[in-house]
Amino acid sequence: MSEQATFKLRRARLLASEPQPWRLGTPPIADINPVPSMISEDESRFLHWIARHCVSGEGQVVDLGPLAGGSTHALCSGLAANAAALGRTQVHSYDLWRFFPGWERFFPGSNLRPGEDLLPLFRRNLKEFAGTVVAHQGGLVRQRWSGQPIEILFIDVAKTHGLWRHVLREFLPFCLPGSLVVQQDWASAECPWLHLGMARLAGHFVPVDSPDGGTLAFRLERAIPKSALAGEDFRIDREVASRRFAEAASWMAGWYALEVRLAEAHWLALRGEEAEAARIAREVRSHPDYAADLDYDVKLVFDAIEARSRSLYQKGRDAWTRTARRAAMAIRARTS
Repeated sequence: MSEQATFKLRRARLLASEPQPWRLGTPPIADINPVPSMISEDESRFLHWIARHCVSGEGQVVDLGPLAGGSTHALCSGLAANAAALGRTQVHSYDLWRFFPGWERFFPGSNLRPGEDLLPLFRRNLKEFAGTVVAHQGGLVRQRWSGQPIEILFIDVAKTHGLWRHVLREFLPFCLPGSLVVQQDWASAECPWLHLGMARLAGHFVPVDSPDGGTLAFRLERAIPKSALAGEDFRIDREVASRRFAEAASWMAGWYALEVRLAEAHWLALRGEEAEAARIAREVRSHPDYAADLDYDVKLVFDAIEARSRSLYQKGRDAWTRTARRAAMAIRARTS
């Protein structure tokens, strides 16, 4: 596989002789992914293409966080056109499958109540591939992988550091060399542990040509020892984190690199370093590569700073109230 710069990466391992092969010769998007989804059309085509061309049949496909099943449908439609994987590889989809208000657009025509079970609707959306899909319902941290080799690991569930650590421990050890680890939340500031973690493991992965949207895919070059997977990706020294964020940003081109900078700002805000977080966010906002795609994440950083400030203010008020109450009790005790 050759390497070259793409619209998203300064240097990427190509998946074919030309960049973005998933944009040419794939079926209509209605066949690849007709399910309402948070992933973009380009991401759906990418998942279809890698399942069709990058799965040998030696391992399984893991889909973490499909909700209504858009990513699952894209992966299954690719496997259906992959003679080597047919009958050998399944898509293992993991989700809580409980309805939350605001998700109505992903389940049109359904009158759902908060907390209602979504698994029947997921199965309905995937009925065409019922023999290919294995659904694992429940909180991810309670789930265990079977130990089978994995060829594609699609991650759209690592919304907390704890979930990311579980993915590292439970699924990454079974990824085969040459497998693809697809981070759907990469071009986002919401999950800074992903950037810190993948930079920490940079000696094992290489970024590959990836679609538009939040996704960045990595090819596993060599197996990762369990000792490396047990490392820390959040509560780390500021200087170490700065080097890791710089490493992760160095892979990206244009405004995508600024997303990693905003992830660093978010990490700082979560740690309580509000002034430095704000400085980075303002620096990003004035950068020549700034794009409207970054507006959401700039707001995310400043919202995190404000939330942290409110929390500290409330803690201060609570502490003052407790002190005042203790003082009043002491006075009453002395005067009674």
